[in-house]
Amino acid sequence: MASLYAKNNKLYLSIYHNGQRVIKPTGLEDNAKNRKLVSNDLLPNVLFQIQTGQIDISSKKESKTVSFYAELFLKSKKALLKDSSYVRYDSIIRNQILPLFGNRDISSIKLSEIKKWYNYTG
Repeated sequence: MASLYAKNNKLYLSIYHNGQRVIKPTGLEDNAKNRKLVSNDLLPNVLFQIQTGQIDISSKKESKTVSFYAELFLKSKKALLKDSSYVRYDSIIRNQILPLFGNRDISSIKLSEIKKWYNYTG
């Protein structure tokens, strides 16, 4: 199921796909000519491409945790640091950062939380 709507004088497609609502901007201004174009041409074409698998509109936003980025960081530093420096980095991450932030989505952490952690450990 799909529909067309306007917001801030721009046209958007609202498509329900796999039980989720996906909103895609058309980039077109909201006027009679563009509404007709989107309704008659763009919308049926997009729906056909979704049904045939030519395009995938599902949201692929994967949440990345602090643990994920900590592992990437440690891997990137492994070859660049002396063993003693790497062990210290690894120790700080595993003993101080991961117990507090490890399973959290990186985008959910607030600056105030980082400052509080830094002031407590620093």
